[in-house]
This record gives sequence, structure tokens and C-alpha cells, in this order.
Amino acid sequence: MKKILLTVLLTLSVITAYTQELQPKARKVTQYSTSFAISSGLYDSGFDLATLASYGDFGFGYANALDGEVVMLNGASLQIFEDGTAFKASPSLTTPFATVCFFNPKTENKLKDGITMKEFLGEFETYIPSTNMICAFAVDARFKLIITRSMPKQLEKPYRPLAEITLDKQKRKRFVRQRGTIVGFYFPKYLNGINVSGCSMYFVSSDKKSGGRVLDFTLDKGKIMIDEKSEFEMILPTTPDFKKIVVNAAPAEPATDKKPVVAPIENKKEQPVEAKPPVEVKPPVATKPPAEVKPPAEVKPPVATKPPVEVKPPEEVGKKAE
Repeated sequence: MKKILLTVLLTLSVITAYTQELQPKARKVTQYSTSFAISSGLYDSGFDLATLASYGDFGFGYANALDGEVVMLNGASLQIFEDGTAFKASPSLTTPFATVCFFNPKTENKLKDGITMKEFLGEFETYIPSTNMICAFAVDARFKLIITRSMPKQLEKPYRPLAEITLDKQKRKRFVRQRGTIVGFYFPKYLNGINVSGCSMYFVSSDKKSGGRVLDFTLDKGKIMIDEKSEFEMILPTTPDFKKIVVNAAPAEPATDKKPVVAPIENKKEQPVEAKPPVEVKPPVATKPPAEVKPPAEVKPPVATKPPVEVKPPEEVGKKAE
């Protein structure tokens, strides 16, 4: 009886430990390197797909030296080349940048028949629980049309920044009446620079023979599955190039042959500055308040005068006396 009880307790402890180990993995998104590093031209690394697979069975990234794209779906890793063809990737293949997780969707929604990529992105916020959370998503569908592209392998160092390569005329692959899966991640705006904010999507055909980064699509029928993630882990490269790269908050600028002119700094000891006595500030002169101005006196109209009395000459007075 004691042996049976001991066996049960051991089994329960193993199950508990296994469950506790799986729970963080189920909640977590793991990323190797940063979007700033890849956009600046750091395309070499020693991080292989065998190691990446221990962090997830779903996601995407770049192959070393940008030799195509890498997509993980249902635990299988595919390398998709510039011409849109896909092959099973070697576990020893290295990646300079990748984002993966263990995909465990919690919600599923039917998409509107005939929806375009522009309409899909416009409605995307209605599919996810919150725009502040990282979400992994998959779209299983039959597409009327889907257009993809993959990166061309870079042969010469120093590598050009990613923006310059994407501006070049790239090979685009058009798939008509194709069935397959879109592997995608949504990152919130506050993580832009660490990853790319918004939706990033890669397509894999149902026969696993073609795909690439999604540029546009028109869906026939399909559904979207969402897996909200609450944890984020980033593994930084340990290469010398990454350690010495200058990281700015602004996007990487196009490469230029011109170097900024920096004035040499003289190695002189600073001399103390002679302190001048403070200037005496005189108090302001008191000013008298303005004299009160009295209103002008009222002017009365002149008094009317009587005309003078007529004075008769003296002769007339004498005559009357007589």
C-alpha cells in the first residue's frame, strides 16, 4: 500500500512539474536579436534552428546572410528562397533574426468571403482581445490570389541595410487559387524598434513547396486563429558586430560613404573663470502720483444789457424851462 501511495505521489509531482514548465512556454513569445540590428545589416549569427525549435513550433525569421526566409509551422521549419520555392530547412541553418512561440490558439473567427489584405488589416483589431498584447495568429484559407516575396542572398560584406535591399526590384511570386496558411505576429506600437509594430505575415502553401513574406492577398474562404501572449523574451546576439553597433531610437539611415566631420577635442585643463563683482542695482526712483485733473468750471452765458438812455442836448432843456 505504501509503495502504491509513493508511486502516485511521485507521478503527481512529475505531472505538476511538467505542467509548470509548459505554462510559461505557452504564454511566451521568444525573439532572437532586434529589428534594429537586422535593419542595420547584421545578417550573420551562430543561432541555429535546432536551438530555435526549443523556443517554439510556430514563427518566422531570416536565414543567415538573408539566404531567404525561414517559416516554422506545426514544428516543421521551411527555408523559402528568392524564387518562392520552399524546402525543409536544415537544423544547422542559422538565423540572424527570428520570432517564435508555441502556438496554442484560444479564439477562432471565420473571415469574410473575398476579403482583401487591406480590409483584413483594417478589421484586425476586432479579432484580437487587446492592441496592447502580443498575438500570434494563423489564417487557414483558400486564396483567390496571394503575392509574396523572399529576400535575395547577400554575397558581399559589408552588407547593405535592409531598407536598401527591399527598395530593389525583387522577385514576386503570384499564387492563384492556392490553399495554404498565413503565419503571423501582431506587436503593439510600444515595441516598435524591438520588433516591427503591427502585423507581419508569411505564407506557406498546403503542400509546403512554396511561400514567402505576404505582400497582398484576396481571400476566397478562410478562418483566423488567435493566440494572445503575455510574456516576451529576447535573446541578444553575442557577435562582435552586434556589440559595437550604434543603436539609435530612429530607423537606420541609408548607407553613405561620407563620414561626419568631428572637431578634435583639445586636452587642456580648464582655467578658473575670474568672478566679477555683482553690479549694484539701484532702487527705482519713487514717482509722484499724477495730479488730479478737475473738470473745467461751468461758463454762464453773458447777462443781456439794456440799450443806453438817449441824452438830449442842453438847449432843449432850456427851452422847456422858459
